[in-house]
Amino acid sequence: MRRLRILLVLLVAGVVFSFAQQALAQQAHGLYGPYGRAYRNPWWGLFRKNTGPFDNYHNYVQPEIRMRDFQRQQQTTIHQQAAAIEALHQETSRLRRLAIPPTGVSAGWMTHGGYFQNQGRYYGSR
Repeated sequence: MRRLRILLVLLVAGVVFSFAQQALAQQAHGLYGPYGRAYRNPWWGLFRKNTGPFDNYHNYVQPEIRMRDFQRQQQTTIHQQAAAIEALHQETSRLRRLAIPPTGVSAGWMTHGGYFQNQGRYYGSR
């Protein structure tokens, strides 16, 4: 009887551990949005009391919907810009690979004095 009880406990523990998952609080977003706030439907603002001189739709619902639309549009723009920057980075990398290798001859600054045989104070004076 004791063996049966131990076997049953081990079996239950095995089933419990086989279905165990990561806790919701440890997941990346779960019920919470990417900003750490719980997602809330903006239409719940219609049921608020003591809202002031304006109706609840124009006081709570409409501004939140506009804010979310703006954030969605801003996020889309950010993703498009990131894709454009990545494309430019890849194009720059490709052009660097195709670039002509250096000649091995050094260049200097203000070295034309000897070429033009200037006798001035700064250019090739002897």
